[in-house]
Amino acid sequence: MKKVNKNNNISRRADKIVLFLICIMVIMTQTGCKRGGGEDVSAPYETERSEYYSDSSRESSKKEREHVDGITHTVTAGQSIIAIKNIYGISIQAIKNHNPEVSENRVLKIGQQVFIPGSPQVLNARRDSYLKGKSAPDNAKTTDEKIGDKLNWPASGTVLSKFSQASKGIYIKIAPGTAIKTVGQGEVVYSGKMKGYGNLIIVDHLNGLFSIYGLNAKNLVDKGDTVKSGARIAIGGDKITEGYSKLYFELRSINSKTGDPESVDPLKYLKAEKK
Repeated sequence: MKKVNKNNNISRRADKIVLFLICIMVIMTQTGCKRGGGEDVSAPYETERSEYYSDSSRESSKKEREHVDGITHTVTAGQSIIAIKNIYGISIQAIKNHNPEVSENRVLKIGQQVFIPGSPQVLNARRDSYLKGKSAPDNAKTTDEKIGDKLNWPASGTVLSKFSQASKGIYIKIAPGTAIKTVGQGEVVYSGKMKGYGNLIIVDHLNGLFSIYGLNAKNLVDKGDTVKSGARIAIGGDKITEGYSKLYFELRSINSKTGDPESVDPLKYLKAEKK
């Protein structure tokens, strides 16, 4: 019996690692994918230390871009790779993966073109929002600043288990067939199945915040869909136990120092639980 429990714990930890890696991948690629629906599984470019890049390297980078969604940024006076990162809200590594001539140690030239991978709609929205005079980049803000007012619940129900370092999210007791709704507007960056979480959806709220909805009976949205706050994105209840089902819900906020997603306690940011 002890051996079974130990194996279950190991499997559970492995599932959490997979979920974390998906979030990392989403942030680094910012939903960049091959046109036609396939995932971009090309190996990232290795950063060369030399100041010189061969024509073949540049041509390889150009061909790679042709298969990835994104936009081209034209460098203006005083802009660095860090400034570009802040404007579009993506990681430096994601930029470097598609621009082998760019690095933190190299001054960008005025007029230089830098390819930014990701959904053009999302990237343009982030740039426009940034240029309108935000006091701080979204990723540099605290979770409280990103969220502002308390969030609506993703579903009607009561909490079965609370947030901890072992369980990065919470489980909510729901009725089978309950409507699962987004806690804020954003873009669906993952919709599919994952071991341990069933049908899973990840929404990028375009402010350094991600919400995750698991154990759905059916996902109603696809990757790339734009959703409004309170939009119905899934039907809850993949399993029924003793007359009820569960929803797995998680919030992740981008760490301003590392650029990686960190799980935060959803109960601190959701409106007061209904009794």
